[in-house]
Formats: sequence, C-alpha cells, structure tokens
Amino acid sequence: VEGSAMLNDFGLEPAIALDRCNARIYNNIIGAQTLAETKRADATVLRAGIAIGVSTNNPGPMLTEIYNNVIAGVGAYAVDIETRVNLSTIVMRFNTLVNNGRFNRAGGIWAPLKFMTNANVTVGQTILQNNMLGGVQNSGEDSIIWQDTVISSMDATTQPGLTKADLQLDDAFKPITTSAVNLMYCIDKVTQPPAGATFPTFDQGRNPRPKGAAYDIGAYEVK
Repeated sequence: VEGSAMLNDFGLEPAIALDRCNARIYNNIIGAQTLAETKRADATVLRAGIAIGVSTNNPGPMLTEIYNNVIAGVGAYAVDIETRVNLSTIVMRFNTLVNNGRFNRAGGIWAPLKFMTNANVTVGQTILQNNMLGGVQNSGEDSIIWQDTVISSMDATTQPGLTKADLQLDDAFKPITTSAVNLMYCIDKVTQPPAGATFPTFDQGRNPRPKGAAYDIGAYEVK
C-alpha cells in the first residue's frame, strides 16, 4: 500500500484497515499533509491512521510491515492494533507519527497488553512527537520491542530502545538539519540494522537511505 490519504478523505474511519492479511504499508502520508494542517480545527479527522484487526477469534499468523510513513493529525491512535491479533508479526520502521490524538486520545500506537496477546510488535527508527494524553502517547508499551525511537520529552514512558527529545520538524515533517537537538537525536543516528533486521533502501520521498554517514530516524533522510 503506497500513496496518501488526506484528512477529509475518509471521515471518521481509519485510512487503512487490515483484517487477517499480510501487508506492506510504505511511503504513505496519512492524515494532514503538512504540519500546519494538523492544527486546523475545521479539518475532518480520520479516526486512525492504520488499523490492524481480525474478524475471527482464531486468526492465522500474519506479517505486517509499516515503513517510511508519515501519520499526522488523526483523531486517535496513529496505529491501532486489535487485541485479537495473535501469532502475528508487526514491524514498524522509519515512520514519523506527529500531532495525532485530536479526539482527546493518546495518538501514538495502541498495542495489546502483553498478557493479552502473542503478537510480536517491533517499532524502530521512528519519531513519536506530540501525541500526548495524560502524560503518554502509546498504550501497551511493554508489549512492544522498541529500537532507536525518539519520543516527546514529557512522555512518561520508560522502555529500553526509547530516547526522549523534542525534535524540530519543518512543515513537510522533515527534521530541520540545522537544529542541534535533531543532530543529537535523529540525524545520522543508526549505523546498521539490528541483528536479523532489514532496512529499506529509500525514504518516504524515495531518496536513498542512508544518505549520510548513518541512517536518519523518521520517515525522511535529510542529511
């Protein structure tokens, strides 16, 4: 699945809804098309960016790969993973999730609680910024394997693989290359894939990844 879904395209439904299928979701801009648009009160809001669910109590194993996406300005979670998604592998890498949760909800990732699922959920090399409610952006954080992910400094979540920093993005959701905090926390920060992992060779704009000495965190390679 590749493309874009604007805020007024789907009313109160998720932009992408998966039910018992293998899928690769990459290079989408879901929700707001600019950072400024995430603050428009008159914009119709998607309920979620990506919803992964099952319509049966006995689903088979599924593989979902979510790479190089921007999800911004949606009503609730950027990625909503249903509790019954068992025996499945969900891998998210190099995404930018920003300014979601406009329905007064946390707007990051909803994952099933650890004791309720056998799903294997990995979130890596991702920017999670300003999706806050009640001091957190995500649900079920302890059931996620986090790798090289930057979350807002005020997020109360503490899990291995998470770094807290308030990154500076331009209106196209790209990290500003002159920002000291970006240079410290998200630009040229990942030297190689974790053991057993494969990284995409291009970014959201189909530019080579990596562009510089190492991989940039988030949907875009900027330096």
